[in-house]
Amino acid sequence: MSTTPRELPVRVGAYGLITRDGPAGLEVLLTHCAPSSRFPGQWALPGGGIDWGEHPRDTVVRELTEETSLDGTPGRLLACRSQLMEPYDRWPAGKAVGLIFAMRVGEGEPRVADPTETADAVAWHPLSDLPTLAWNAAASLELLDAGARSQEPSEDRPGPGLGVPRRPRSSRRRLGAYAIATNHEGEVPRVLLTKLAADDPEADSWNLPGGGVKPEESPLEALTREFHEETGLIPADVAVHDVDSRVYEAWGSKQVKHSIGVIYRATATGTPRVVETGGSTAEVAWWPTDQLDELRLSQLAQSALADHVF
Repeated sequence: MSTTPRELPVRVGAYGLITRDGPAGLEVLLTHCAPSSRFPGQWALPGGGIDWGEHPRDTVVRELTEETSLDGTPGRLLACRSQLMEPYDRWPAGKAVGLIFAMRVGEGEPRVADPTETADAVAWHPLSDLPTLAWNAAASLELLDAGARSQEPSEDRPGPGLGVPRRPRSSRRRLGAYAIATNHEGEVPRVLLTKLAADDPEADSWNLPGGGVKPEESPLEALTREFHEETGLIPADVAVHDVDSRVYEAWGSKQVKHSIGVIYRATATGTPRVVETGGSTAEVAWWPTDQLDELRLSQLAQSALADHVF
């Protein structure tokens, strides 16, 4: 008798990559994982799980204060990393998704004001002498090698700071991946958009290609799959760009969803067509960027394209 495998739980967190110039060179701020945490004895980037209805940029500010007693401001999204986790102690197998932001902190020495089950110490560490790193801190080393640093004040991009609404009884978290896909072959740059189907809460509006991340996928893998299903094309030159967060009521039900959308930049070529049947996409088309004001855009597309430079 065959059984349906249980889906892996997915935990989405937001973390800050914070650096400074120290006596021995570049230093990175790390928190020590407490004995009762998922990674006891390892050192991690400051940050943690996203609360219901919370924007990831607000998450990383809140978690930073809780774990280091410092005030901070996030800058650009540097990376989205995912990691499969083996079961450990009371922690089941699952998948961790980490949104890593460049982050700037105010004056003062870090300290853990109230040790929790996740962090019991915090310290600056020179890159020349790093301790044992948790997965999110290890993933950030390549970012540092590529030149990522704490941003200047002019690069600050704080979250909306709207607070965390009470989570309704009928609700769920949804992680998605989307692309601002452009083409510069004509006189005017074009962006690839998909029209949402009739059973979508924003039916007939034009959206970014992409969709939900399955538990076994990374956000980048989900983007590639959804992009092809909705457009028949393969994205190229893919790079992480930003993150969207919104709470909405699902169409035709009373279930409320908190959607976290990882947004990528990409390019594509070719004539698009909808491959998937019965999905959320009714049409797909290239649109000249000077005609976007004439379109009815989804909330996600409006937010993502508002200040985008093509």
